[in-house]
Amino acid sequence: MDRKVYNWERYCVSREGAFSFDYDGFLLPPSDDTRWRNTQRTGVLKFEDIAPKPCLVLLGEPGIGKTFAVSAQVARRSALHLNLGSYGAEQRLIDDSFGSAPFKAWAAGGGELHVFLDSFDECLLRLDNVAALIAHEVRRLKSTRGLFFRIASRTAEWRTALEIAFRQKWGDDQVGAYELAPSVSDAFTMFNHVGAKI
Repeated sequence: MDRKVYNWERYCVSREGAFSFDYDGFLLPPSDDTRWRNTQRTGVLKFEDIAPKPCLVLLGEPGIGKTFAVSAQVARRSALHLNLGSYGAEQRLIDDSFGSAPFKAWAAGGGELHVFLDSFDECLLRLDNVAALIAHEVRRLKSTRGLFFRIASRTAEWRTALEIAFRQKWGDDQVGAYELAPSVSDAFTMFNHVGAKI
C-alpha cells in the first residue's frame, strides 16, 4: 500500500529555541508579533528563513520527517543528493561526494552547488568515522564560495566535530543547526498520547 504524503508546511527551531501547540494540538506557526511569540514560546522558522546559510544541519527524532523535509528542498533545485545510510566504505563515499562530477565542476568553474547528505546517523552504523572523513575533506577545500551543505541526522547521533569544521571554514554566522519541529500529524500524535495519560 502506498504511503500517503501530505504537503504540510514544515518548520524548524534552533537548538536554543522553543515551539508550542495551540489548544487543538496544532503547532503554532511563526509570528511577526513579538509579544505573541514571547507569550506562546514559538520560535519556529520556515526553511526560507534559514536557507541563506551555506551550512545547515537538520536534526530530529526517528520518523519525524527529516528525509521528507530534505527531499522537498532537493526538488526545488539542482543538487547532489546522497543517502549516507547506504555507505559503508570511505572511498565510495568520497568518490560519490567530493570526487563526483558535479563537485568537480563546481570546484573548477564556480557557481552554486547544493550538497544534501541524508541519514548521517545511519551511516555511523557502518562507517563510524564519517564525521571525521567529511570534516577532513571540507578543511581541504580551497574555496567555499557558492557551496551549500545540508545534512540530516538524528539529534542524538549528530557529531559536533563536523559542525565545528563547518564553522571554521565558513564562519559561525554561516552555519546553523536546527531541530525539525513536529508536523500537524506529529502534533496530533503527541497531543493524543498526553491526553490518554490524563
